[in-house]
Amino acid sequence: PCSSAAWSTSRARSARNIDASPSVSVRRPGRVPARSNRVRTVAEVRHALSKHGGNLGTDGSVAFQFKHCAQFVFAPGADEDRVMEVALEAGAEDVISGEDGSIEVLAAPADFEAVKAALEAAGLAAAVAEVTMRAENPVELAGEDAERMRKLLDVLEDLDDVQDVFHNALIEE
Repeated sequence: PCSSAAWSTSRARSARNIDASPSVSVRRPGRVPARSNRVRTVAEVRHALSKHGGNLGTDGSVAFQFKHCAQFVFAPGADEDRVMEVALEAGAEDVISGEDGSIEVLAAPADFEAVKAALEAAGLAAAVAEVTMRAENPVELAGEDAERMRKLLDVLEDLDDVQDVFHNALIEE
């Protein structure tokens, strides 16, 4: 048996369009110590979603909207040519320039350590370096929809058995 601290539960959410309620896909990586904990966690997530205008989708129902990848984000002002050169030589799949001047490097999860080491060896420090579920099609939310999503995210992140919350909402600050 394992303790409840030894397992992880992830949630992926998708706001399909501004007027639609968000959907949620439950991912259950890791080991679950007891069926009652998983059932309780799913019930808590279902309750949070229904209370905030969403619903719980079937397992994997929005997984296609997310890419499991290594992600490195560099703040505006980083040397784009140098980041691109080092990252691609280390095995990165893509380098994306943001409108704000930020740079995003994507790689296969298995290549995370190699790409990270190469970037660090070149003196390039990423503001974010993680293996994540990256939204393939982000959706901008504003006004009431953005506020509802913010509240939902807060509630989900406060649940004891939820370690990660992934979503595709771009929320105005």
